[in-house]
Amino acid sequence: MKKPLALVALLIALLMVPIFHISPYFLHILILIGTGILITAGFRLIFVTGRLTLGHAAIVGIGAYASSLLSTRVGMNFWLSMLFGGLTAALIAILLGFIVLRISGVYFAMVTFALAEVFKYFLVWWKPVTGGSTGIIGIPAPVISLPGLFVFDFGVNKVPYYYLIIFMLFVLLFLMYKMERSRVGKALHAIGENDLWASHLGINIAAYRVFAFATACFVAGLVGSFMAHYMHYTSPEDYSVMESLYFQINALVGGITSFAGPIVGTFAMVAVSEGLRFCGFGQYRPLPYGVFLVLILMFLPGGLVSLWRRIPSEGNDEKPF
Repeated sequence: MKKPLALVALLIALLMVPIFHISPYFLHILILIGTGILITAGFRLIFVTGRLTLGHAAIVGIGAYASSLLSTRVGMNFWLSMLFGGLTAALIAILLGFIVLRISGVYFAMVTFALAEVFKYFLVWWKPVTGGSTGIIGIPAPVISLPGLFVFDFGVNKVPYYYLIIFMLFVLLFLMYKMERSRVGKALHAIGENDLWASHLGINIAAYRVFAFATACFVAGLVGSFMAHYMHYTSPEDYSVMESLYFQINALVGGITSFAGPIVGTFAMVAVSEGLRFCGFGQYRPLPYGVFLVLILMFLPGGLVSLWRRIPSEGNDEKPF
């Protein structure tokens, strides 16, 4: 009973944040944390099945470019283009999944690394459509309209974007949490623990891995679409392998074996890196990621969420998520 009440209290607190008229910069940081949590949670879902990807940022880029092209070239509204961005990423994941997910270990990581680099150079090469290295500019903001009643354009105001990412965050995390606690989630964990053992239990390993991969990519595509319309700009440099590594480090720092890990890790790492940027040390952004990763691996292999179990209080055996 304590968890639902805590989540409701957290939701109310987050919804009240703009009421205190905090600066647009801090709203921007909160938006980045929200998008980072969703992408990292999707990455963790792939990891649960025993696969480590180095190209998750490219999936975010697929959603971003699909949505941006549909809105700028076809004139499709944001809500439909965002949905198509997520579906495009999921469809590509399904088409590639049955092939690349059969590869295991470091070879899978190498394949995803190569595919991410190919995607990046493809965006640069197909300049007439993607804008090349310049990217796509002038991506329209979301608009909520009821014919004959009102039209609300998000514009450059960060408050509606903040509320939208909070809505996406709670809905998508809730769905992923329920899925992981369902029979499907148990099958995914079984595959990650020992796929041979899972196959002897009658689990269709290929189908479940592709399902997890497609789900994670759908979420990443939605977030990529959101970010493209939020920033009104997207370019190939936003989806490098280094960005994929940041998501991995977020999950490891928070605790990749726990559902709460991506939430805690992303909040901590984005807060630290943006704090450096705020203080004028933005060029040292990779430094805290490396330092945190080394310290976590050495002294806290279970991630920051494992600190919960070390608190000497009654009932601390229960996992935070």
